[in-house]
Amino acid sequence: MIDFARKKGKPVFIAEATPTISDHTTKFDGDTKTTLLSNPAQAAEAWDKWFVPFFKTIEDNKDIEKAISYINCHWKSHPMWKDNPTFRDIDARLHLNEDISTKWKEKVYTDAFIHSSDDLYNRLWKKINQSSFSKQLSSIKSATTKTPHSNPSGASSITV
Repeated sequence: MIDFARKKGKPVFIAEATPTISDHTTKFDGDTKTTLLSNPAQAAEAWDKWFVPFFKTIEDNKDIEKAISYINCHWKSHPMWKDNPTFRDIDARLHLNEDISTKWKEKVYTDAFIHSSDDLYNRLWKKINQSSFSKQLSSIKSATTKTPHSNPSGASSITV
């Protein structure tokens, strides 16, 4: 999907991400490995097998990776998911494991990520306008021709 987006010049949004780990039976029965972030061994496996590749994907694709959302929940506690073979044994709440929580914060509390805030939309709008302005300015500079024109007053003007 990332290669497709890049070829088409489209941004990527990794939506509703949550750590699931497949094993040798997953493709046959849909069951993912039990991943409870409150269990230190399972949390360590989740970090290595899910979180590390997740952040690597983001870091390796900064040119098109523009947004992520992480589902921070205990899936089984929601009736809709309690029998779902993919999610029923997943507890993805980051705060349950200090190591995972610390590593997560080290990754996402950087300038590379914008977080929810009261002024989020104003900040995004400002960033979009600055980026758009920079692109417009670059295109104007590269297309600028300094051609004198006469005007009715007899003064000369420059078309930019």
